[in-house]
Amino acid sequence: MIIATTGMGGSGKGVVLKYLESKGLRSVVMRTVVENEMRSKGIEVTNKNLREYATQLRKHSGMDVVAKMCIPLIRKLLKTEKTIVVDGIRSYEEVGLYRKEFGNDFILIAIHASLKTRFERLEKRGEEWDMKTLEELRWRDEVELRWGIGKSIALSDFVIDNNSSLENLHKQIDKIISSLGVC
Repeated sequence: MIIATTGMGGSGKGVVLKYLESKGLRSVVMRTVVENEMRSKGIEVTNKNLREYATQLRKHSGMDVVAKMCIPLIRKLLKTEKTIVVDGIRSYEEVGLYRKEFGNDFILIAIHASLKTRFERLEKRGEEWDMKTLEELRWRDEVELRWGIGKSIALSDFVIDNNSSLENLHKQIDKIISSLGVC
C-alpha cells in the first residue's frame, strides 16, 4: 500500500511524514528526488530555483514527471515493505499515474491548514527553504496551484484539518491508518 500526501506549503505534510515514519513506515519524498536531480546538474537548491526547475521539468516532460522519477524508488521499497509513504504530490497527473500504477493500493491524504496558520508555522520552523514573507508563500501557492495541486487535493481519499494542535493531527492520522489496517 502507498499512503501519499498532498497539501499546500506549510500545511503539515512533513509532520505527517515524520509521524508515519515514527511508526516504522519507509518513505519516498518527491521534493528530495527533484533536489537530487538539481544537485546532479550543479543547480543550487533554493526555494526559487526548486520551483523554477520543477516547473521547467514539468513543462518539458509532463506534469507527472516527478511521479515517474519516484516509481522505481517506490517499487524497490515495496519489495521489502508492506506500506510506504510518498510525500508531496503536486498534480492531478501525478495522482492519475500513481492510481494507474498501484490501483486501490494507492491512498491519498490531503493536509489542509489556513494561509495564516501555514505562514506562522513556516516562520517558527525556520528552514532555509521556507518562505520568509506572506507574499513569498502566496507566490509559492500560485506556482503549485498552476501545477494542479488543487486538483490533487480534490482527489484525495482523506482530508486532515491541520489548523489546531499536533495532538489533534496525530489523532486524525491514527484514525486513518487504523481504518486502512496499517501499523
